[in-house]
Amino acid sequence: MAATQRATGGDDRTERTLRALSDIGQTMVSDADYEQVLAALIEKVCGLLDAESGGFMLYDPAAGELQLQRPAFGLDDDDDRIDVYRVPLSAGGNAVTVFLTGQPHFTNDAPNDPHCIQRYIELFDVERFVTVRLQVQDRPIGVFHAMNRRDGDFTVDDQDLLQLVAPHVAVMIQSAAMLRSLRKHERELERLIQMHNSLIDMAIRGHDLTDLARRLAELIQFDIVVCEADGQPIVATDARRRLPVEVRALLRHATEGPVTQHRTQRLGFDQGGEAVVTRIVAGGESLGAIVVLCDAHIAPETIRTVEQAALVMAITIVKQREVAEVERRLWADALEHLLVASTTIEEAGLLRRLGIEAGEPFRMAEIVVTLLAGQRERPIDADFQRLHRLVNGLLHREWPGAVAVTRSNTITLVLPALPATAGDARRRLERVLEDVRGTLPPGRSGALIAVGGTAADAAGARRSLNDVAAVIAASRLLPHPSVVFIEDLGLFRLLARPAEAADVQAFLFETLGAIESSDGAAREWMPFLEALVANNFSVKHAARHAGIPLNTARYRAGRIEEKLGIDFDDASARLNLMVALELRRILSRL
Repeated sequence: MAATQRATGGDDRTERTLRALSDIGQTMVSDADYEQVLAALIEKVCGLLDAESGGFMLYDPAAGELQLQRPAFGLDDDDDRIDVYRVPLSAGGNAVTVFLTGQPHFTNDAPNDPHCIQRYIELFDVERFVTVRLQVQDRPIGVFHAMNRRDGDFTVDDQDLLQLVAPHVAVMIQSAAMLRSLRKHERELERLIQMHNSLIDMAIRGHDLTDLARRLAELIQFDIVVCEADGQPIVATDARRRLPVEVRALLRHATEGPVTQHRTQRLGFDQGGEAVVTRIVAGGESLGAIVVLCDAHIAPETIRTVEQAALVMAITIVKQREVAEVERRLWADALEHLLVASTTIEEAGLLRRLGIEAGEPFRMAEIVVTLLAGQRERPIDADFQRLHRLVNGLLHREWPGAVAVTRSNTITLVLPALPATAGDARRRLERVLEDVRGTLPPGRSGALIAVGGTAADAAGARRSLNDVAAVIAASRLLPHPSVVFIEDLGLFRLLARPAEAADVQAFLFETLGAIESSDGAAREWMPFLEALVANNFSVKHAARHAGIPLNTARYRAGRIEEKLGIDFDDASARLNLMVALELRRILSRL
């Protein structure tokens, strides 16, 4: 009879084992999400053991701890207790012991079991549990807990059954994890392809480097700076053109050495945050670098996105350089021919090539880069090529229609007239100059923009360039030259170089022309101005000298200041008027 019972019990156990293996095997991995697979396995295994719930803990080598996976123990997926159950191997406890030794463990009195970490027992309200190790090909990957049997206590048979199905469960978990990783990589690849196609589409449709940089910053949600090969910033998405010292040092190394492939480097800061530098390469030449600046760790996916963007930016930079070189040659050729043009038809065609319609006013200007004291001149072709590209971009922003022409290491500007005040024109050029100074290579002390007079034809262009030469010569006499118009020179225009008759006439017109060219009563102000100068700018004495009432004299003095745009209290303005009136008197005698 006993033998019959043992045989019957053995048959029941065998049947239970086969049913368990069959049920586990029916859990499909290929069409399910990772968490769905875990949920299905928990349901199957707990059903075999008549347990209320269960959960998988997998080992994270990077963290050195066992981590409870979602879902677990019948808790809501948003329950924070799942994230709390993380046990370092150094902490000991039931889960760690089973994981390290491979020996299963079960208890029907968990609150009093010395093998358990009691805070987790209390956290999940555990009375009974059985734990087995999960391993794949002798490599442990985690443990499985089955909790709180519904009908009675856990037995050795339950433990043995769970240990028997554990290898099959472990394989399914690993397969689900690999599938999750594969799907994650597929999604990441799709995202990279979409981003790459987006940037390529922008490049094909003619968007410049600034547009690409802004789009990349939007895609990765970090600020970026695009630099030249020498580390000079050319595009910054957050207005930071000055890079930290550590980044500039890294850039010097990132743009050196072999350039057969992209090279990405990380740099962390002591005060927190980090930067990632990815070199932009094309045809074996380092064209520049993309610098990502952030206050947190930059994920590998973000770096791969930046590397994809570097490929597109390389294409854009090469295209922009080719276009800029063609434009530079065309503009330089047009300007050279304009200066010797002999017919109005020829002039009109050349001006149109420079973006100016015949008869429209324009000015010539020049950007002058100066050396540090004691510095030797060195070949600067590369510097001026870079400056040419930079200045054209700045002019596109500040002075639409203006062009920069590189001629023999000289950057000449053709500035069409803008419907703006003289002060506005000065501010526009000062912003251009500020950006130019911010990107000057080592060995350059500064720069200035010299602006000539207004022109409307080839002869006027030649005069305007002569004005530019006078401004450059006079700049040595000015205290802090930056943006200097020919009208700013005053008497310095005659002192900077040997004066010709045209220089004298230009000086007289700039100083007195606003009165001499006026109609009506304003023309009568010249004798009073002469009286004012003769009486050391005393309005009272000038009124007596001119034989007019004092109030009339005060009115005329104020109107003359307004008309000439000067202040009689300004010593330079007084000197210019005194010299101009004396030259006018001498020329009238001659």
